[in-house]
Order: sequence, then C-alpha cells, then structure tokens
Amino acid sequence: MQHPDINALDSIVEYAFDAVIITEARRDAGAYLMGYYDSVRPHQYLEGKTPAETEKSLNELSKIA
Repeated sequence: MQHPDINALDSIVEYAFDAVIITEARRDAGAYLMGYYDSVRPHQYLEGKTPAETEKSLNELSKIA
C-alpha cells in the first residue's frame, strides 16, 4: 500500500501533465488556424480568397492598416 501523500503527489503530477497537454493542444490549434487555415487555405465563401487576404482587402478599403 502506498503512502497517502504519494497518492496525492501522483494526482498533482497527473493534473500538471494534463494541463501541459491541454496548453500544447491549444497552441497547436491556434497555430493551425492562424497559419494554414487563415493564410493558405482559400475559402469558397470568400470567393476563393483566404481569410487573411479578405481581411487585408477590407482594411485597405476602410483605411485601417
């Protein structure tokens, strides 16, 4: 039988590990969305432009650089 403090420590380590995994997953999802999805992948809804191209066009039209 393990000491109760070791069980608590195991739980803390497991929680911290899960938090790191979640943080990395969020970072990776953000990188995908801002990298490939927004700047590379054209969208049918945007008439074949990427979201980044569309945003740039709208900023130029409204003079918000």
